[in-house]
Amino acid sequence: MSKLTINLVVYNGEKYIPYLFVSLKRQSFKDWELIFVDNASTDRTLELVEAELKDSGISYQIIKNQENFGFSFIPVRIRMRKRFWNLKKFWLPNKTV
Repeated sequence: MSKLTINLVVYNGEKYIPYLFVSLKRQSFKDWELIFVDNASTDRTLELVEAELKDSGISYQIIKNQENFGFSFIPVRIRMRKRFWNLKKFWLPNKTV
């Protein structure tokens, strides 16, 4: 189990996905996993995320909602540190967990 889980809930974030993964891959802290929740995007968000994660070495889970539940839908896990990521903001490589 990873020490940190990054929860990312997205609706139509296609134009931000490349920047998201640049930021994620530059992190100095490596013991994390990504839970990506696609809130019924109508653009290429899910396709781009799947392409970025394939063979990336990143531990991840993808959840695809059939309707947009908003930010309120976050998978719940016990005994785990979490961070919520705003898709339009970027983390510097040494982001404090």
